Amino acid sequence: MGNQNVGDDAQQGSAASGKQPAGELKLSIADQLERGADALRTRMSAGGADAFADGIVTTGDGAEATRKTIDRAGTAVAARMERTADWIRDADVDQIRTKVERKVKANPLPALLVAAGIGFLLAAVIRKGRD
Repeated sequence: MGNQNVGDDAQQGSAASGKQPAGELKLSIADQLERGADALRTRMSAGGADAFADGIVTTGDGAEATRKTIDRAGTAVAARMERTADWIRDADVDQIRTKVERKVKANPLPALLVAAGIGFLLAAVIRKGRD
C-alpha cells in the first residue's frame, strides 16, 4: 500500500506539471495582448491614424472623418484586447478546452473554416515578417 501512495503522488505531480505550461501560456498570451493594446494606443496617439488615413483619403473632410474613424477603431480594438487579456487570465483552461471540443463536435464545418482562416492569417503574418 505504501508503494501505491508513492505512485499516486507521482501521478498527481505529473498531472499538475502538465497543467503548468498551459497556465504559463495563457499568462503569456494575456501579457502579449496587453502589450499589443499599449503599442496600439501609443501608435494612435503618435499620429498613426493620420498616417493611415493619408494613405486612403488625401484631401478635405473625408480625410478628417477617416482619421476620426480610425482613431475610434484603434481605441476600441485596444480596449477589447485588454478585456480579452483579463478574460484569459481569469479563464479555466480545462473548461475552455471542454467548451471548444463540444462546439467543434457540434459544428465541425464552421470550426474547420475558422481554423483555416486563422491558419491563413498566421501564414500571411509570418510571410510578411520574412519580407
